[in-house]
Amino acid sequence: MGGFRLEKEYQVNAPKVISETIDGETIIINLESGNYFSLNASGGTLWQGLAGKASRAAIVENLCRLYNLKIKDAQSDVEEFFSRLLQENLIVGREGHGPGAGAESPSRSDSRPYEKPTLLKYEDMQDLLLLDPIHDVDEAGWPMTKQNAS
Repeated sequence: MGGFRLEKEYQVNAPKVISETIDGETIIINLESGNYFSLNASGGTLWQGLAGKASRAAIVENLCRLYNLKIKDAQSDVEEFFSRLLQENLIVGREGHGPGAGAESPSRSDSRPYEKPTLLKYEDMQDLLLLDPIHDVDEAGWPMTKQNAS
């Protein structure tokens, strides 16, 4: 599956990738490609673990606790999701193990409805997200970008 290797740990590809969670929806922006992404609740749970540099095992464990999943199912979903994040250059490999899952997790009796982690990709704002008005202007100034100025 792409560059995904089970024995490797991963982290957010910062500073090239930024994210924010608002009202339970996680939005991710890849500042290099100009693409932005939306995650569902379980995808946001995995992303928070990555942002906190939790180990893959801790992320899987947290997913199992939050959604009352079997470990085999959680591992499969995490592998598939991480593979997609790698394809989009949203995460990179890192050495060593991070801290635990990070956030407090509810007990199994408090489990939430589960949807497989999804990553929705949007390309409609690439031009705006890639535009750097401070550094990409000609001597004529804004709004003349270097390639448009003649």
